[in-house]
Amino acid sequence: MSGASLWQTLARVTLRLALPSVVGVLMLTFIRAVESFEVPLLIGTPANLQTFTTAIYQTMHKGFLPQYGEASAYSVLLIFLVALPLALYYRATRHAQKYATITGKGYRPARTDLGAWRLPAGIFLLVIPVALVAPLLILLWASFLPIYEPPSVADLGRLSFTNYYAVLTRPTTIAGLWNGLVVATLSSAAVTAFTFVLAWTVVRSRSKIRWLIDALATLPLVLPGIVLGTAVLVEFLQAPIIPIYGTIWIMVFAFLVRFMPYGMRFCYAGILSLHVHLEECARTCGAGIGTVLRRIVLPLTLPAVASIWIYVFLHSIRDLSVPIMLAGPENRLIAVVILDLWNEGKVPEVGALSILLAVLATALGFTFMRLSRSYSSKPL
Repeated sequence: MSGASLWQTLARVTLRLALPSVVGVLMLTFIRAVESFEVPLLIGTPANLQTFTTAIYQTMHKGFLPQYGEASAYSVLLIFLVALPLALYYRATRHAQKYATITGKGYRPARTDLGAWRLPAGIFLLVIPVALVAPLLILLWASFLPIYEPPSVADLGRLSFTNYYAVLTRPTTIAGLWNGLVVATLSSAAVTAFTFVLAWTVVRSRSKIRWLIDALATLPLVLPGIVLGTAVLVEFLQAPIIPIYGTIWIMVFAFLVRFMPYGMRFCYAGILSLHVHLEECARTCGAGIGTVLRRIVLPLTLPAVASIWIYVFLHSIRDLSVPIMLAGPENRLIAVVILDLWNEGKVPEVGALSILLAVLATALGFTFMRLSRSYSSKPL
C-alpha cells in the first residue's frame, strides 16, 4: 500500500520478521555440518581430508594407545566452534516481542504470483525428492550385486538376494540389530521420562533456579556426538566404581545426555500449552503430584511426548558418532557393524544392511506415529 515492491517488502519486512527462523536454520545447519562425522569419515578420509570429528576419531584409534590428550584438545576447540553460533543466535533473538506477527488485528495470507519463476521453482521442488531417493536407489542396486558396479542393463542377470542372506545370518549383524533396538528403546524411554518431569518442573516451579535447570539441560547442545562420546569414555574409564564401560548402558547414558536438549524443547512446548488451573483443580481434589502428572499432564501432552520418543528412537538407532567411541566387542550397535563392513570393502553387504535398517526404522516410525495419533484422538 505504501508503494514498496515485492522484493523491497521481502528484504525490509518479511526477512527481518523471520530473523529468528532464518538464524535458527543457519545455526542448525552450521552445527550439523561441523559435528558431522559419518560423511567426512567415509568420503573425506580416502581423499586425505580431515575435519575436527574425524581428527578426534583418528587420534583415538591410531597406534596402540589412544591419545586422550590430543582428542580432548580437538574436542574443546570443536565445542567453542559450536558454541559461537549459539551465542549469536541468542543475541539476535533476545528481544522476542519485536518479531511477533500474530496479533489481535485481522490477518489473511496472500498468494504471490511467481510469474516467470514458476517453472524453475516447480523443477526445484521436484529435484528435492529425487535427491533424497537417489542414494537409496544406489544402495538398493548395490545390495543385489556380488561386486558393486554402476547400474547397467547387462548386470540385471546377476541380481540376487545373496547379500541379504549373508547379513541376516551373520552373528555380528544379529547382535548389532538387537543391541541397536535395545539401546534405542531404553534411550528414548529415559530421555522422554527425564525431560518430561524436568520440563514440568521448569514450567510450573516458582523457584529462581528453574532457568538454571533449563540452561543446564540445554547445555549438551554444544557437544557434538563424537565429543560427547569421548567425554563419556574418559569419564567412565576414570570411574570404575560405576561398571558400565563396555556395556550398552554407557551408550544409553550418552544418548540421554545427547538428546536431553531436544526432549526439553518438545516437552516444554507441550506443557506450556496447558493452563495451570487444570493441575490446581486436581490438587484441590486431593491428587498428588504423581497422579497429576499421570492422569492430567501426560495424556494432554501425549503428542509432544510421543514425538520426542520417536525422535530419539529413530536417531539413536542409526547414530554412529557416539557408539563409535563407546562400543566394545560385546556391545556393537548396527551402525558400527555397517562401518566395519565398509572398512572391509564389502560394499554390497553394506547396501543390503543399510536398506534393511532404513526399512525397519521407517516401519517403526510409522507404527509409533499411528499409535500416538490413535491414542491422542481417544476421549479422556
